[in-house]
Amino acid sequence: RRRWGLTDVTLHDFRRSCASKLVDHGENLSTIQATLNHHSLTPTAIYARLSTAALDRALQDQAHRLESL
Repeated sequence: RRRWGLTDVTLHDFRRSCASKLVDHGENLSTIQATLNHHSLTPTAIYARLSTAALDRALQDQAHRLESL
């Protein structure tokens, strides 16, 4: 961190950024939970509200299924 002048950045910041990027790319919470080594989904669930992309995809998929009926 010192080499790059990131003195105000912590390792925990990197963990949060990793989890946020996983959410942004549609990864499921169980995978994010395992990545962060959380023993329960409760602390991991905070990342679920960061992105609505997964919800949007699920609703679009459901709309396509209904259209095909």
